[in-house]
Order: sequence, then structure tokens, then C-alpha cells
Amino acid sequence: MSEELLRRLADRVEIAELSATYNRAIDDLDGKTVAALFTEDGVFDLGRGRPREGREDIERLVERIPYGTVHATTDAVISIEGDRAAQVSTLLLCKRRRDRAEAGYWLSGRYHDELRRTDEGWRFCNRRAELDLVE
Repeated sequence: MSEELLRRLADRVEIAELSATYNRAIDDLDGKTVAALFTEDGVFDLGRGRPREGREDIERLVERIPYGTVHATTDAVISIEGDRAAQVSTLLLCKRRRDRAEAGYWLSGRYHDELRRTDEGWRFCNRRAELDLVE
């Protein structure tokens, strides 16, 4: 297997892990971890309100999200060119109660991501949610 192919496969795995870490951190309302998954100048657009810019702004946003979401992303299509990548993935959001007495499907959509390789690894430089249902 060529070194280039191994690098591309490793990049895809790292980007998939970045997305999975984001899902867990945002579900746990861990703003510090979510913010660290973005570049310093990263932009996070939830499709409602103004896009958040920079790690501090992203961290504050996440800390204001109410408890109860479960993020699942699937069917990621990733294109990589050098130290830049783009990813489009299907987003499924569920709602849950703290007491675990009830959970269910809430809405769907897509994430449109621009990523950049940094000294910290792959990071989102722009993550935009395009939601199918908006309350």
C-alpha cells in the first residue's frame, strides 16, 4: 500500500473521529471540548441565530444549549486536498430526558464542514448545519 493511500486513510479516520468527538461533547454540553475541535478562527453556524466565530464564542454557545439532544452523523462524504478537507454528513437529532424515561427522534439535516489540518490535528474551520425541520 502506498504511503499516500495510507495518509489519506489515516486522514479519513481522524476526520471521522473528530466528528464523533464533536457529537459526544455537544451532547454532554462540554463547550470547552467542542470549541477545541475548531480552529482558533473557526465558524459554527447552527442555522439559527448568528454564526459563532472563534473558540470562546463557540464555547459560550454550547454552554447555553439545554440538555437533551443526541447527535448522530452518518453517510459522510469527505474530500481531502492537502491540508484542507470538506465533509458533508447526514445529521439525525434525537431528544432525551435526563431521567431516561423518554427519548425519540427530533429532526434531521446535514452538516457542511470545511476542515483544516493543524498542529493539533484536523479541526473544523467552518461547520454549518442545514436542518430539515426548524422549530
